[in-house]
Amino acid sequence: MLTNLNWLSPGQAYPPASEADRLNQYHTNEQLFLCVLPDSWREDFQHLAQARRIRDEQVDLFLCYHQALSAKMADLVCGSGPVAESETAADTMARLLEQKEIGVCLYEAFLDVSRFGNAVCKLTGETITLIPPKYWFPILDPEDGRTVTAQVLAWPADPDENGRNTALLVEIHTAGQVEKRRYAFEEESGRIGTLDGDPQIVETGFSEQAVQVLTNLTHSGDLFGVDDYAPIHSLVQKLLWRFACVDRVLDRHSSPSLTGPSDCLEFDEAAGEYVYKSGSYFSRDEGATPQMQYLTWDGKLEESFAEIDALLKQLSLLSGLSPCIQTGGEATAASTQMQEKARRILNRNNSAVKKILCMLAQKNGISLTADDFSLRWPLDGSVTGLV
Repeated sequence: MLTNLNWLSPGQAYPPASEADRLNQYHTNEQLFLCVLPDSWREDFQHLAQARRIRDEQVDLFLCYHQALSAKMADLVCGSGPVAESETAADTMARLLEQKEIGVCLYEAFLDVSRFGNAVCKLTGETITLIPPKYWFPILDPEDGRTVTAQVLAWPADPDENGRNTALLVEIHTAGQVEKRRYAFEEESGRIGTLDGDPQIVETGFSEQAVQVLTNLTHSGDLFGVDDYAPIHSLVQKLLWRFACVDRVLDRHSSPSLTGPSDCLEFDEAAGEYVYKSGSYFSRDEGATPQMQYLTWDGKLEESFAEIDALLKQLSLLSGLSPCIQTGGEATAASTQMQEKARRILNRNNSAVKKILCMLAQKNGISLTADDFSLRWPLDGSVTGLV
């Protein structure tokens, strides 16, 4: 938790150590969303293989549950964007939403809400820009640990010929203004250098901070939203490992070894060993020598598939995603669960979106307050009204 701006002093680390766990989770979730096996998961699978004395720890199959979950949630919450209803400015707001492609921006924002727990929206000029949460460092009131006194955005820039960034750009957003700073930065050590010039103060014209944040599920112990991936991490890891184990067994079965009598072997002069020559005919009396057959073993695949089925059911329960094969009743239950979750997200963020739209309208010369309009959101093909 950051309660002041001391971490921006020369010699301090960027990003600050107190934010390391949050930023590492963002990195993992970004890889999961992009259907890339996270670096931390590879290490977990290596440990599993070593503990079970398995030589091959590779997990080649990756199932994009996380991307499907975020896309489904964004589809439900903001599939076609909100509709602004107003007695005085309905047509004007409709044109503004269309011209600025606000529906597209909000859809991407709710993708971030799902995969990161938060979406960081910055009003820039007459439009909205999404900021990756890894560059977002809110400053909290030390008395309650939840009230945001300033929104800080900080990101490395100006790479040298070796690709290492040499500057740190900082924006400190408070109500009505933004303070812009530029620091020297040594990316290899991760240390902030000296301040380059004087800070630049820019009036935004807003009564609120120009950075507004949309949030997923929260609790009293943490300001940051809980992402949709956290509840299913261990389930998906277990599924990937179990599928990899089954895959290894099936690969071995697809190329089995032969067992049989020694008179089926011929000595290969070049190789210097006895080998089996396929296509040869061996004449022997019935029962004189053992029968030739493939060497197989019980891979316990039935138990593996039973475990996979149980894991998939738990995944459906926690995520709301339906397995590929379900009865109509089960599919309806899963769909209802996702809709309820989407409604919670809408109720949590409806006022924040209205605030963003009011500020956007102000920048575009439209006189509008939060009391002048309401939003209607699409939810699973219908439109659900929220005031």
